[in-house]
Amino acid sequence: MVRHLQNSVGRALDTQASYQALKGVVHPDDWKMMQAKIDGAVQEKRDYVVEFRVVRPDNSVRWRMSSGQAFYDDAGHVTRMSGTTWTSMIARKPSNEFNI
Repeated sequence: MVRHLQNSVGRALDTQASYQALKGVVHPDDWKMMQAKIDGAVQEKRDYVVEFRVVRPDNSVRWRMSSGQAFYDDAGHVTRMSGTTWTSMIARKPSNEFNI
């Protein structure tokens, strides 16, 4: 899963996955929104789903969706997080192409 995330955002497969590495690839205009959604899910002990842009090393921008969850110790502190990311197809189409 880590390799998939790193490959999907255009980073070397041997790049260490971390919060700072994630912040380094998320589009600056999306970071606070993404952080707020994840923080809210952690506080409420629920899964998160968020759509955001990543900036690849060649400066191209790609839309991604991510979902994940936190794991907690007996005291309620986050011990780790796990999730997955994929290419967002919704963001690639004009809104009038959807029957919503």
